[in-house]
Amino acid sequence: MAASNRPVSPPQFREVQGFQQWWLILILLIPSGIMLYGAYVRFVLQQPFGHVGSEPSPLWLDVTMFIVIGLGLPYLMTRMKLIVEVHADGLYYRFVPLHFRWQFIGFDQIKTATATTYRPILDYGGWGIRYGAKGKAYNVSGNEGVFLALKNGSNVLFGSRKMLELEMALRSNIPVAKVPFN
Repeated sequence: MAASNRPVSPPQFREVQGFQQWWLILILLIPSGIMLYGAYVRFVLQQPFGHVGSEPSPLWLDVTMFIVIGLGLPYLMTRMKLIVEVHADGLYYRFVPLHFRWQFIGFDQIKTATATTYRPILDYGGWGIRYGAKGKAYNVSGNEGVFLALKNGSNVLFGSRKMLELEMALRSNIPVAKVPFN
C-alpha cells in the first residue's frame, strides 16, 4: 500500500461515502454546543466560563479551543469521506481529509477479495481508519464491505454500501495463480 497520484484512466468502480450515523454527529455537537455557550458567556457576557475558584484561561486559549472544537470538529466530520476506486492497475483509495494523496494497492498484491458482513465496533473498534485483530479497516458507515487478504500477509477491509459490485470489480482483475496441470 503506497501513496500514489490518481490514475488518468476512468474507474471501473467508484464509491464515495460519508459519515451518516446521526448519533455520532449528535455526540460531536454536544462539545460544540458547550464551546458555543462558553464563547457566549466569555465574549458577550464578559464572565469567566468553567473556571471555578481559579484564574481564567488566557483569551488566546479560549479562542483556539472554540475554533478547534466548536467549529473545526463539526466541519471536519461533515467533510470526511472515503473514496474507493478500482482502475485497470489496482485499487485506489483516499480517506479525505486525512489522506492528501491517493493510496494504492496493485492487483498483483491482492491474494483474495471477499464481500463480507462485519461488526465495526467489535471487529475494528468503530468507524474511520481502524486497526483490529483482523487487520486494518477503512469504513464510514454500515457493516458491509470487502475484505482483502494481501500476499504480504496483511489484511485490509473497505467498508462499502456496494460490496458486491466492489468485490466483482476486484475479483475480475486479480491475477489467478497458474497451477501446473497434470
